[in-house]
Amino acid sequence: MPNPIPPPPWWRRLLDKARCAVRLGPRWRKVLRRAWSVRLFAASVACQVLDVLLSTAGAFSGQYRASLALQLAGVAFAALGLWARLVYQQGLSDG
Repeated sequence: MPNPIPPPPWWRRLLDKARCAVRLGPRWRKVLRRAWSVRLFAASVACQVLDVLLSTAGAFSGQYRASLALQLAGVAFAALGLWARLVYQQGLSDG
């Protein structure tokens, strides 16, 4: 008797459900070109990643202000991206 195939892990099932539920709109390229929120979110991620990389490399060992500045810049970019999405880009949404 062959071994039965085990069920996929919970995260695989969750991704499959999300993949079926989330579809790109027909104008996604235009939205990416014009959406400032996407650029601001990318800047936020870049600040956060740079802060983590520099912190783990020991660049901020005695310079807490530089690390705090990068973290606050990342939070500011994220807040501005959310604000831009909710206030100024309502016309770009499909639906």
